[in-house]
Amino acid sequence: MFISTPVMWKIASFPLMYHYRIMPLSGVGKDIDLENHKAFVEYWGNNASIENYALDRANAKYELILFLEYIPHVLATWLQENSNHLQKWLDELHKTITFLRTKGIIHFDAHYCNILTDGQQTYLTDFGLVLDKSFSLTKEEESFFQQNQFYDYGEILRNLGHLIRLSYDSCSEVSQRRIKEKYNIKRGLKYYEIGDILLKNIEQLSADKLMNLDELYVASIVKYRSIIALMQNFFVEMCTNSHKNIKFPHAKLQQLLEETGFVPSEYS
Repeated sequence: MFISTPVMWKIASFPLMYHYRIMPLSGVGKDIDLENHKAFVEYWGNNASIENYALDRANAKYELILFLEYIPHVLATWLQENSNHLQKWLDELHKTITFLRTKGIIHFDAHYCNILTDGQQTYLTDFGLVLDKSFSLTKEEESFFQQNQFYDYGEILRNLGHLIRLSYDSCSEVSQRRIKEKYNIKRGLKYYEIGDILLKNIEQLSADKLMNLDELYVASIVKYRSIIALMQNFFVEMCTNSHKNIKFPHAKLQQLLEETGFVPSEYS
């Protein structure tokens, strides 16, 4: 899915799509690895629709080629060297998500690798998971939309928390060893578990100057840490639950968004 031209003209937050072509599949299609396919379907709760989607995609005889505007940087890595611009990008992303919300659209995939920048502004891409109220929705889907209308705000803040791992990974071996010893970061901890420890102790990490942490970034984490934790816990539970039936904490997210001022109460 892509944003229609009349909508795009109203806000410059999406890359332009110049053209697209549906072409016969180039090369030879790959045989389906039945073992991997079975594991994939089981991971998604043995959902029949997902199984059919995976099979249809693997057996597709055509491919879609998109001709998109070139945007040079991915926000996830660009922010590493430009964290002093963080507030500007948060404001822009908030504006973009709010714009989509007023149009009855939830993006559902607004992580920082799906956000591009030319150094001047941000561009939200990849609308493959979008839910649009203009779609022909069932009553269940309409209810799902209402229960997830603040999801995108939570997602852009959750990804704010991921940036601390990039800073940690770029530390010297000496600094990493000191951090591990001080905060009891043991071998075998999962990626998100290490991130959680770093976020909980970001003020002290900044004071100790063991990591390169911008003051604005630290202040933003402290301000939105409750939202980051809420969203991250939801993701961890969803990823580790094969039934994928974890209820999204919509009311709690809305409450925290309003308490932190990220979303005014009149958005409700």
